[in-house]
Amino acid sequence: MMRSEFARHLPPKALDYFCAHIPPGSVPHHSFHVLYLQTITGVIEKTVKNQDQCRISWGQVTEKGERLTVKTQKLKVEKNRYILQECTKKVDYLADGKQFTDAGAGDIVAIHWGLAVDRLEKEQAKRLHKYTTHNLERIRPTQINKAPK
Repeated sequence: MMRSEFARHLPPKALDYFCAHIPPGSVPHHSFHVLYLQTITGVIEKTVKNQDQCRISWGQVTEKGERLTVKTQKLKVEKNRYILQECTKKVDYLADGKQFTDAGAGDIVAIHWGLAVDRLEKEQAKRLHKYTTHNLERIRPTQINKAPK
């Protein structure tokens, strides 16, 4: 899948490296792409802050105004491990005049690049947490920096 999906974006040596060093037990999920491959176009700087923005996160809305206040988590690196740290963020739910979710206080939302893109059912949030955590436990930040250009 990586070769067919990313061949046009990654240099051959980098693609060979990524394919040969897939962390054992990782699962094909957006979190894998964000944590392991990171940016494939080179347009976005490879930083933990950008990984955190691109990662599909989840959180519970505590207040709705012009923006949503959401109890969620942020991605951090500690001792060469990715971790999630609880926090509260203000996120948009409107973009270009379009409302992406009608979520209100108490609802769980999916967040991507600072935008609440959808309301989640509890089971959806559980699965998102499960697969994100699964990959967080297997992928190390230093693996990315070893890939050839």
